[in-house]
Amino acid sequence: MDASGALYHQVAATLRSRITAGEYPVGSQLPTEGALMDAFGVGRQTVRAAMDLLEREELIQRFAGRGTFVQSRGQPQGRWTLDSIEDLIESSQARRYEILRTAMVPARSAPAVAALFGTAVEESLFFVEALRSSAQGPYACSRIHLPRTIGEQLPVDLLHTRPLLLLAEEHAGAVAIEARQVTSSAPAQPAEAHILQVPPGTSLLVMERTYLGADGLPITHSLVHARPDRYEQVITFRRREPAEPRRSRRTVPPGSNQHP
Repeated sequence: MDASGALYHQVAATLRSRITAGEYPVGSQLPTEGALMDAFGVGRQTVRAAMDLLEREELIQRFAGRGTFVQSRGQPQGRWTLDSIEDLIESSQARRYEILRTAMVPARSAPAVAALFGTAVEESLFFVEALRSSAQGPYACSRIHLPRTIGEQLPVDLLHTRPLLLLAEEHAGAVAIEARQVTSSAPAQPAEAHILQVPPGTSLLVMERTYLGADGLPITHSLVHARPDRYEQVITFRRREPAEPRRSRRTVPPGSNQHP
């Protein structure tokens, strides 16, 4: 590879050309970091810098634990398309995912959540506050609680790199198999208004989500406030079992000789 110019710019230029030419069409998955390192003869940091550049140009989108995919430039960055719990878990990450705060907090500070977890008010809960942003700016802030026994096993330095639920699975053995969500709206309080850069009182989408394990016990509880002008969630519903085809029926007027 030509030594002139930054290596990552050259890697990005080659990948950009392949995407534009249709070698990697919209929706297709790009090679792994390792494969790109071998193909271009560069190091991991060079590949990551190239991918960061393409991501800022909105040519690709990366999903933790799933890979990197070519996307349409017109795709809304706050859009989550969900048809499985895996998609819901992956949607906890975003193009820009910032951890604002982590702490062990008194359970009495969130009595409803403490009751959900069966935690006494004198005990503690693990708390994470995170902000998701797109090229347009911040679009969702999350306040997440976990039982102390799970939270104290999480590697805090990795929270911004992997979906929290995958970290809970990998480091605490807490596997989510079910999610329950209640969606509503509420006016932005001063704290949410400041974080999401909207005037206080602006109507926000509010999603209260609980993940549960195989034993039916909650693993995490999150409260998400989102700007409706920057956020869209698409959910696919499927039948639990295939429906039997039904023969269409036509109404035949009384006395008619027509047969259905």
